[in-house]
Amino acid sequence: MKILVFGIMSVFLALLGYNLYEFIKKKWFSFDRKQYLQLVNYWDYSTEVSDFLWHNFRSRLSPLSTFNKKAELVSAGGLKIKAVSEDDLSKLRENLPKEYLIFIADFDRKEKSIGIIKGYDKYLIPKSMQTSGGDQQLTTGRLINELKALEKAYPFSIIGANHDWVELEFHAVPDDLDSLIQKLQKICPDQFNGNEQASAAKQEIQDKKRVFLWWIKPSFEEKQ
Repeated sequence: MKILVFGIMSVFLALLGYNLYEFIKKKWFSFDRKQYLQLVNYWDYSTEVSDFLWHNFRSRLSPLSTFNKKAELVSAGGLKIKAVSEDDLSKLRENLPKEYLIFIADFDRKEKSIGIIKGYDKYLIPKSMQTSGGDQQLTTGRLINELKALEKAYPFSIIGANHDWVELEFHAVPDDLDSLIQKLQKICPDQFNGNEQASAAKQEIQDKKRVFLWWIKPSFEEKQ
């Protein structure tokens, strides 16, 4: 009888331990080590980079995703780190080689998430995130062409992007801000649909050398 009770208790404790492990793993880990290694190998991340990211951010790592033109959630071909602080950003910039692009992929008032994709060309950021202009019929390819044309006169870095927005940081405050605002207005009418919005963007460029471009997208049902 004692042996039977002991056996039942052993099975019960084993199941309890397993369920507890699964709960913790689902709560704190976005994917397991095996899946992580499969993804970073597919994306050709170096061993040093993949190990660094796993050891420092594994509880906040997840695959980077975006929405395509059909409003379907799809892979963006990289990694996402949630709840990133300024210290985290400094650590990433110090330890990741230049062929890894780091950018803001999502944010709210409390925290922001960082996207990491492999490549040297900053235009891989809006390409990977499938950034487009929605009801302005501004496709990802056309947007990239517009940004490249803008960059010739006003050099900038791309510091953030998702499927319906992109954030630029100019290398210097342009002397002809009014001309720049006019060019931005053609690319992103939603963001500059009045004098107040244009003035706010102009002030942001003067103060921080940054501009946030955002497009209103129709709902998936409207596009059917």
